Amino acid sequence: MKISLKLDELRREDEESVNVRTFERLLSAVRQGDFQAREALLQEYMPLITRLARKRAGDAATSKVNSLIEAGRQGLFSAARHYRISKGPAHFKLYALECIEKYMDRSARPGFFQRLLGRC
Repeated sequence: MKISLKLDELRREDEESVNVRTFERLLSAVRQGDFQAREALLQEYMPLITRLARKRAGDAATSKVNSLIEAGRQGLFSAARHYRISKGPAHFKLYALECIEKYMDRSARPGFFQRLLGRC
């Protein structure tokens, strides 16, 4: 008689706990200003930021895309600073996406004088 040990489930749980601990360390390092941790976080989310910037810019010039990418980076780092680690890595992705989009929206909005005087 064979006894099912459910080793696959145990491995998955171990991997998830390792991922959660790695995520917590990464966010803590980003909050403390660790440059390598910021670069690691940015490297993971850069494809998303670039895709969103290109989609929002449409056929606009590359300077518009670059400014949206920069705003997205700021949004990502803002999300890393303000996120509650206890919620876990799955919720961070949604929170980061929300912050990235909010910062991109802010950068695309014209300033006070541009709205007042028209396009300068």
